[in-house]
Amino acid sequence: MNRESTRTTLAKYFERPVAHALATAGISPNTLTFAGLLASGAAAYCLSEGLMLIGGLVLLASGPFDMLDGAVARVTGRVSKFGAVLDSTADRIAEAGFLLGMTIYFHRDDNLVGVALAF
Repeated sequence: MNRESTRTTLAKYFERPVAHALATAGISPNTLTFAGLLASGAAAYCLSEGLMLIGGLVLLASGPFDMLDGAVARVTGRVSKFGAVLDSTADRIAEAGFLLGMTIYFHRDDNLVGVALAF
């Protein structure tokens, strides 16, 4: 299965139905963006404390929020430049938080190579 058909299948059977359900429930795209950012922050904290499995699972669980915020925006007709900038900014903050969590963990462990790689 090529990448395009995988993406189409994922959108058809997961993204669109879930986006419709979230939109029906009144959940806004920006709420999903902030929920994903919050989950990423929790993952970063777990990683900084050395809880790698939990941190990884929480980080993995934050991914669907990022996928669904755009889908809900499209379903509800609320696509906007502000939402796009908010989403991409939240994504960069989440990535920075993840790397900060790893940097803190490696620093506490006196692992200079780990600090350098995370930085």
